[in-house]
Amino acid sequence: MPHQNDEYAQVARLYDPLTGPFLRGVRQAVVALARARNAHTAVDICCGTGAQLIALDRAGCTCTGVDLSLPMLAVARRKSPPSITYVNADGTQIPLANESFDITILAFALHEKPAPVRKSLLAEAMRLLKPGGTLAVTDYLAPRGLLGLLGHLGVGLFERAAGAEHHAQYREYLAQGGTLGLLELRGLHPEQVSPSHLGAVGLVTLRKP
Repeated sequence: MPHQNDEYAQVARLYDPLTGPFLRGVRQAVVALARARNAHTAVDICCGTGAQLIALDRAGCTCTGVDLSLPMLAVARRKSPPSITYVNADGTQIPLANESFDITILAFALHEKPAPVRKSLLAEAMRLLKPGGTLAVTDYLAPRGLLGLLGHLGVGLFERAAGAEHHAQYREYLAQGGTLGLLELRGLHPEQVSPSHLGAVGLVTLRKP
């Protein structure tokens, strides 16, 4: 059941103008990945305002978005074609069948959550994925080298602006090794890492056996 205190209620209408330029490249990379993998069905967990799904729908995918925030889903439904299905649900308990999708997506959904929630989100993403399907995680990489540190200077300002709790989760995520550290902890082995934003962000993919 949706939370009464929705942290995105006040920013839903501003989310796309604020984040669109920052996320455009990685969203295009996910579309290219789906095409390369011949993915016909896609689910975006914590889909927000649906921008990634709209891009995938234009590429010919049958798309489903899952999000707990009703204000974010209201924006998504308003701007999306009717071919995209949206589900209002907790990303850790998704009412969809096992092994239903060729590609499952977690985009900037992990770094802002506590560790137990990250674990559950990954488990759901893998549960929904067909054998041989692709998990695509776009999120922060632990900083490496000078460029990585510079990339996180800008990212850190953005995360701090999102609030103290949000920023604390971001810092803890990096301290645990970022996306690659989280996947390793869960026994998941990436096949490809595509860095962007000076190495602060990465599109990390793996295949389900």
